[in-house]
Amino acid sequence: VVNPAAGLRKAGDVARRTVLPMLAQAGVTATLLTTTHPGHAEEHVRSMPPGSTDAIVVVGGDGLLHEVANGLLARADASSAPPLPFGVVGAGTGNGVVTSLFAEAQQVQAEQGEEEEAAVDSASLPLLHTLAILRAKEGRVDVCRVSQQGRPHRFSLLSFATGLVAEIDIDSDALRWLGPARVDVTALLKIAALHASPALLSLTRPDGSVLEIAGELVCVWALLLPFASDNALAAPSARRGSGAMEVLVVRKGVTRLQLLSIFLSLHNGGHVGQGAVECYRAVDVRFSPASHTASATASDTAAPPDTGLFAIDGELAAVASGGAGRLPGVHAGKELPFHHAPLSYTLLPARLSVLLPA
Repeated sequence: VVNPAAGLRKAGDVARRTVLPMLAQAGVTATLLTTTHPGHAEEHVRSMPPGSTDAIVVVGGDGLLHEVANGLLARADASSAPPLPFGVVGAGTGNGVVTSLFAEAQQVQAEQGEEEEAAVDSASLPLLHTLAILRAKEGRVDVCRVSQQGRPHRFSLLSFATGLVAEIDIDSDALRWLGPARVDVTALLKIAALHASPALLSLTRPDGSVLEIAGELVCVWALLLPFASDNALAAPSARRGSGAMEVLVVRKGVTRLQLLSIFLSLHNGGHVGQGAVECYRAVDVRFSPASHTASATASDTAAPPDTGLFAIDGELAAVASGGAGRLPGVHAGKELPFHHAPLSYTLLPARLSVLLPA
C-alpha cells in the first residue's frame, strides 16, 4: 500500500525501485495499491477477502499506517481470526512507528551484547526496512480506541495530541514543500505565539487509580511508542506492547525559553528531565475542553473563541469552530472523525501484529 503524497512525494519511487524488486527477488508475490484519496487504504484493507493476502507492506508515513490499522480492526473477521501482520517502509515526514520499531531492535542487540549495526544514510533506509519485512519476525503492538459520544470510534497506533504539539503537527502541513524542516519552522512560530487553554484531563493509571488535572494547559501528548518522528524521541520510556502509554503535560506558566529548550531536546528525549514537562503512565486518557467541563459558566461567553484541535497519529481529527478558518488549505473542507469535545483515548493491549526488525 503506497501513499504517493507522503513526505516529499517519493513513496511511489521507493516502492517501485526498492520495495517491489526486493520482494520479487525473494519470491514474494505482491499487489501494488497506490492510494488516490484519503481513506482509500482503509477502505481497501477493510474489504479484502479473508485469506487473500498474508501480510500488508505499508510504504508511507504514520498517517497511512493509521488508515491501515483502522482497516484491519474494522474487518468482519477482526475478532475471529489472527490479525494480518503489517510491515512498514518509512516514506513519510515523521515515520514515528518504524523508527520506534528499529530503535527497539537496536536496544535488544545492545542488551544481548551484539555488535550494533553501523548507521545508514536516509537513502538506504527503504532497503533496510524492506529487509526487516522479509525476515518476517512477528510481534504485537498495542493500539488505543478513540471514542466520543455520538461519533464512531477510531483506533490509533502512535499518539493523541492537543494544544501546542497538535498545532505544530497540523499547521506545518501548509509548508510541506519544506520537507521535515516544516516542523521546525512551525514550532518556532507556535512557541513565539505561546498560549494555553483551560481543560480537564483525567488519567487512569495502570494500577487503576485516577489522576485529574484541571487548569490551563499548553499541551497534552499521549504516546504508545517512544518516537513521534524519526528525530523526536518524545516518550523514551514507552515500549511496544507494554500495556500502557506515556502522557506528557505542559501547563500554563512555562516560558517561551523553556519551550524552546524542550523542543531542542526532543531528538534525544532530554525534555523529559525538564521541570516544565510532567510525565505520567496511563491506560486511559480523557480530555475535555473548557467549554465542555462542569466549571464552564455563562460568564465564559466573554472568553476568546475556542480554536483548539486534536491530532491522532499526527493527523487532524477535530477542530473547534473558532479554529477552522485558520487551517492550512490541505485540510479545507475535510470531514473530520470527531468534534472538539470530550474524548477518550483507551489502550487495547496487543491488538495488532507487526513485522519487526530482527
